[in-house]
Amino acid sequence: MDPCELSSSSKFNFEIETTCAVMQNIVSFKKRVWVHNINLRRKEKGEYHHLINNLKEDRSRYENYFRMTKEEFEVLHDLIKEDIKTENTQMREAISTREKLTFV
Repeated sequence: MDPCELSSSSKFNFEIETTCAVMQNIVSFKKRVWVHNINLRRKEKGEYHHLINNLKEDRSRYENYFRMTKEEFEVLHDLIKEDIKTENTQMREAISTREKLTFV
């Protein structure tokens, strides 16, 4: 249907129908979540912030979990931290290099 060939009331109806179709597509579009709610609570409820802090208090359990001493972990971390580092953005906080190394 060519809108140029329609009367003014038909053009108006055509524009209304087109606008409604566009709005329906916009409303039905599901917004994608940039950072999931679970990840927003990572520092409160995440394994790294609970388990690892508890393991640091018990040397033998720490070494059993990581299969290395705290000192060896720190040496390894110092060697690779620049390669695995990411920057914070306005949308999300970056995962720390220690946390990344812990779960690799």
